[in-house]
Amino acid sequence: KKAILLSLCITFLTGCGRVDSVDVENITPIEVEQSTDSDNDTIGLITHSPDEAVVTTAANTDNPAVTTTRTGKVNLVKRTGYVKSTAAPSRNTSRNPVRTSSRATGTNTTAVSTATVSTSTGGSTSAVTTSGGTSTSSTALDINNPAQVTRDDMTCLVTENCISVSFKGEPVQNIEIDTSFMLNSYADGKNDPEYRINICNPDFDENFDLFIPTSDDEYNVYGTFMHYNPETMLFEEWEALSGIKTYTSSSENDETIVSVTYQSDIEYEEITRQWKTVDDLTNEKELRIISKKRQYRDTFAEQENVYISYYEYPEGIEKEVKREKVQLDENGNVISSEEVAIS
Repeated sequence: KKAILLSLCITFLTGCGRVDSVDVENITPIEVEQSTDSDNDTIGLITHSPDEAVVTTAANTDNPAVTTTRTGKVNLVKRTGYVKSTAAPSRNTSRNPVRTSSRATGTNTTAVSTATVSTSTGGSTSAVTTSGGTSTSSTALDINNPAQVTRDDMTCLVTENCISVSFKGEPVQNIEIDTSFMLNSYADGKNDPEYRINICNPDFDENFDLFIPTSDDEYNVYGTFMHYNPETMLFEEWEALSGIKTYTSSSENDETIVSVTYQSDIEYEEITRQWKTVDDLTNEKELRIISKKRQYRDTFAEQENVYISYYEYPEGIEKEVKREKVQLDENGNVISSEEVAIS
């Protein structure tokens, strides 16, 4: 009986043909439409009427993102869900000029050569130097540790008691300064570059200096400069730059420092300072204001207007040289301007 049953099973299965194959010629195709955004992230998958496979691109003026649509025949669609990624929100708004620091832009060019720092704990002094030449790198931000920044071989770590400076991984100085503002800024997970230490060279002396954030308000982050003194081989308070509370950018080409301070969403003051030689024999230099740009509202007029005044400083005396009446878009950017008389 067992032999007869086994023979019948084999005969039945043989008649069924191969069970590991599919006759794809008899499967009805399914049309789908898949859309992706400008970051190539999938944002949809829907059925589509039969047609030849096409690729179309569409955009509109209200939304600059480009949508690419692909349609075509497929034999099988397996859709288990998708995740739409979104960009992290930015603290900066679009305005003119954009309120952001040089830490964010990374556009400054700074000469880097023979920078030397040492320990402040006593004992033997170990000198360390950077490589020669010109460097265009800016302060690198560690997204996993907001309290740490690096530029070339120098690293600054914010601790509860000080700023720990190291060079090529070796500790070289602990700067004793109140770090509570920075640590509180990082505590909620924010990673805004404006709250980071900026390793910079605003006096263009081939040695790195520091701009350290110490406070903020609704529109600005304020800080203080620490100057590297090659004679003491320590970072010290900087009297020459004590009047600069915000740091936006610097340019080695004309040895200028630019700082922008906002008074409201659209009102700001942009000051440009330049290093001037005051003693040719000693090459002593002094930082002087050479120009200012001020955007403000005229609140005394029947209809509120926005103006930009431009100032120069011949012989160190402030003089308004130009005034414009401007129109702004919803983001505070200038879209039109006309020169008006200086009253």
